[in-house]
Amino acid sequence: MTDKKLKKYVFDAGNSNTGVAGVVIAVRAYNRKSAVRLANDFLRKYQYKPLEIEVGKPDGSTGLVGVDWALFCVGPNLRKRDIDEERVPG
Repeated sequence: MTDKKLKKYVFDAGNSNTGVAGVVIAVRAYNRKSAVRLANDFLRKYQYKPLEIEVGKPDGSTGLVGVDWALFCVGPNLRKRDIDEERVPG
């Protein structure tokens, strides 16, 4: 019987350099299918809980021009093709 080898899968989805948002997640799993499931289960915890991005406001910001607030939202939509790297832990 051959032992399964645990691997690290790194997801890189979206592109915050050219688009609005991106996400990078590293997952340890025995295969790609399990890695996708684990990553999406993790993202699902935050699907309806937007992450607030800290916005620095000048003192007395009432009525001033600037960003009032910003949120980052994630969805459990990763796929096998989003895997950027597959490495054996070391």
